[in-house]
Amino acid sequence: MSSGTAFPTFETPAPPMTEDDALPVGADLAIALMDAATKANINDSCRRGYLIELPALGEVMVTGDLHGHTANLRRITQLANLQRYRDRYLVLQELVHELDSITEVCRSYRLIEMAARLKTTFPHQVHILLGNHEFSELLNLEIGKRGRELNSAFRDGVEVAYGFRSDDVIQAYHRFWRSCPLAIHTENRLLVSHSTPRLEKAEAFSLDYFRRVTPDEIFRREGPVFSLLWGRDYRPEAADAFAARLDADVLIVGHTACKEGLHVPNARHVILDCKDLDGRYALLPLTIPLTQADVLTRIHKLYG
Repeated sequence: MSSGTAFPTFETPAPPMTEDDALPVGADLAIALMDAATKANINDSCRRGYLIELPALGEVMVTGDLHGHTANLRRITQLANLQRYRDRYLVLQELVHELDSITEVCRSYRLIEMAARLKTTFPHQVHILLGNHEFSELLNLEIGKRGRELNSAFRDGVEVAYGFRSDDVIQAYHRFWRSCPLAIHTENRLLVSHSTPRLEKAEAFSLDYFRRVTPDEIFRREGPVFSLLWGRDYRPEAADAFAARLDADVLIVGHTACKEGLHVPNARHVILDCKDLDGRYALLPLTIPLTQADVLTRIHKLYG
């Protein structure tokens, strides 16, 4: 945490999220918030290296890519009701980069800070996975969508919000992203990650890999993590190989845009998407075995 700046520990119940939670809070508070969330990531009681290992207790709510959609995060927070359900875990991913904005300025920094507030409020219940868009920010890999450079638009948005302190705030975002886990494994053999690698890259992975991998091995252009975050190999043989190496029966991911918030490309993968009003989430018990069919019966719409 930035020296000399106090940030609330949220020992009392957090109020419901409102539109005001998406407003810039000032550079010093934004930096303190992100550093508090970074510390919460590192000190997570379920964390082993870059792997979150959930016990056979309670349930997990898994969401898909959010891409700056603040209203959807407020809805997810309402549905999760973590203050009431203390044995419920919430998984978020792909917060950065608005995909459908009609302006050149991206304001997804608001979602990053909202999610960080959730992490500091519920440090052992909220888990925020590293996605390929955050990875692109860390490595300065430009991503374009529909003629719009998303990284440049994001930096422009932070500069509008924080002015001459924007570089300091972005560095705090970077520290947070570098602390985010890569995968979540459960005792009932679910594996949640942003995506999965191509078949020829699967041999690099295991649960021990996620427990032991170092930051220097993760944050580089070539390497297993790049293939994990950017991969879209949904061939059955690729899914089976990766699932076997990760002691998983079902692979729950984001990364791929889905009509109506859900896609099932094979007998292992369940792809969730929360970037728009068709978003869907999974609410899954951690205490019983689950097949892919079981998971699909527990998929819900964010709205309706």
